[in-house]
Amino acid sequence: MLVGEEEGGSESWVKATLSLNRRLRELGKVDVANYMLSICCNETLTELTSSGKTDCLIYLSNDDRFVVKTVSKSEMKVLLEILPCYCHHVRKHERTLLTRFYGLHVLKPSGGRKIRFVAMGNIFQSGLSIHKLFDLKGSPQGRCVSKSRVEESTVFKDPDLDLVFHLDPLTRHQFLTINENLPTRMPARAVRITRSESEGSTSSSQGKARTDEGSIASSSLSRRKSRTNEGHEVLLFVGIIDFLQGYNMVKRVEHVYKSLQFDPQSISAVNPHFYSTRFQEFIAKVFTVRDVNA
Repeated sequence: MLVGEEEGGSESWVKATLSLNRRLRELGKVDVANYMLSICCNETLTELTSSGKTDCLIYLSNDDRFVVKTVSKSEMKVLLEILPCYCHHVRKHERTLLTRFYGLHVLKPSGGRKIRFVAMGNIFQSGLSIHKLFDLKGSPQGRCVSKSRVEESTVFKDPDLDLVFHLDPLTRHQFLTINENLPTRMPARAVRITRSESEGSTSSSQGKARTDEGSIASSSLSRRKSRTNEGHEVLLFVGIIDFLQGYNMVKRVEHVYKSLQFDPQSISAVNPHFYSTRFQEFIAKVFTVRDVNA
């Protein structure tokens, strides 16, 4: 059974969760039968490597439509708290960059611990080959991927980004303002920058988030044949992910502790207002205006 009992074993909680899941799937126009077949069929889910420092487990459904991720009790609480605003936003902006949630579930194996997980839409579902994945936060501290661990499925971080993406002026404006007409797949020209420029950019750059703590995941897809000295054409898939982590007491303590060791403005555990400003500035530097004559 996908929906189990939550703290206290309340039957009303189970009914509320069933109603919640139905509401989320209706917003995403997802058929419940197809949803259940995708995440509950006899086919084994594909385990993905988590790009974060948490011990969460991430799986991909066999048809590539859904990502299943375990969440903590506090993350589940955040999702329930923001749900009214989230549903209003998704209803108003059908092409939102926010992760599309389709189910919140709790399992309690006999004699085992409760497992909480969410089912989300896979923003990278495509018939195209993904060349590179980035998880961007606008925070360079402690987020570099070891070169010895690079694999085809490796998710790179801010300090690993040695590219800037040139967008046409309208698309860039829509992207930076989260315009409702913004496509989740954006054509761009990727231009490589030198390491010194990259380090200077990432050490002072900052990015964009709409919640307590989020990140943008983007993948450079389908490199086109036309290549010049000024870069190559790519297709970017973009989404705002991982925004269920609130700035709670644990994060506040982490901020104080890391501030004693590193530049307080470079660490990821910062208050939401500064996080948002830093993220927006970072994204504005990475995604620049494309020269119409290029």
